[in-house]
Amino acid sequence: MGRFGPLGLTVDALVFAARVTVAIVLGYAAFAKMHEAGRLPGQMRAIGVPAPLSVAAAVVVPTVELVIAVALLGFPYSPVPAFAAIALLALFTGVVVANLSSGDRKPCPCFGAVAIERPVSSLALVRNAWLLALAIIATGDPTGDSGALFLPIFVVLAVVTLFVVRATS
Repeated sequence: MGRFGPLGLTVDALVFAARVTVAIVLGYAAFAKMHEAGRLPGQMRAIGVPAPLSVAAAVVVPTVELVIAVALLGFPYSPVPAFAAIALLALFTGVVVANLSSGDRKPCPCFGAVAIERPVSSLALVRNAWLLALAIIATGDPTGDSGALFLPIFVVLAVVTLFVVRATS
């Protein structure tokens, strides 16, 4: 039986649910960017990536998102993919903060063309903080049995994440 934390939740179920949720979000973001691959270099330039690096960034960013998503699922007992997700999300948060502090709010290709028409806002920081919190939880050590509580915990995290992403993108 898994280790129990506050409210009787198993820590293992929470760690696994957080991993799956972050993996789904990163995978979705990668596929959304790949779907609009032709427009992505221009979107990267618009958010502040220097023109000579925009084509490389348009390839590297969704590739890294997808690799981390697969690694989160493929290596469920290793904290390394979760730490990689934290690093990537911290980088994205830095881009949002730089964009907001410049005063020239540009559209963010965070989820491909889905959100490109809206300029970045402070709500993106809320979304990134939530995703960072999930990634931090995903670094936990799921050594026990996640048991039957995985599914309900995952559903709650997934619904909250869907709400946060939709409300902030």
